[in-house]
Amino acid sequence: MDAAFLKKSFAQAAELKKCANMSMTVSGVRVSVTVTQLSGIGSVPGAMAYRTDTGLPDGRTQSMVTTQAVKRGVLITVLAIGGSSEAEASSRAGKLLNSAAALVK
Repeated sequence: MDAAFLKKSFAQAAELKKCANMSMTVSGVRVSVTVTQLSGIGSVPGAMAYRTDTGLPDGRTQSMVTTQAVKRGVLITVLAIGGSSEAEASSRAGKLLNSAAALVK
C-alpha cells in the first residue's frame, strides 16, 4: 500500500472520538454502535486499537477488538471477538498482531 495513504489513515485515529457513538440500520434492524480507543495492545510500534460495541435490539451487546499496525508497508489488521473479558480479547489481539508482524520481513 502507498505509505502516504497509510500514514494519513493512522492519523485519522484521533478522529474516532468524533464518531464514537452512532446508530445504523442493518437489514432493517437499527443498532447502536460505540467505538472506544484502546491502548497498550501488542508491541508493534505505532499500532492502534479500538473496541466496537454494537447494541442489539434485544438488549445484548456484541463487542469486537480491532488492532492495526503497519510494518514495512504492510497493513496488518487483527479482530478479536468473544472471550471472557475485554482484557482477554485484547490480549489475544495483541498476540496475533505481534505474530503477524513477526512474519513481515
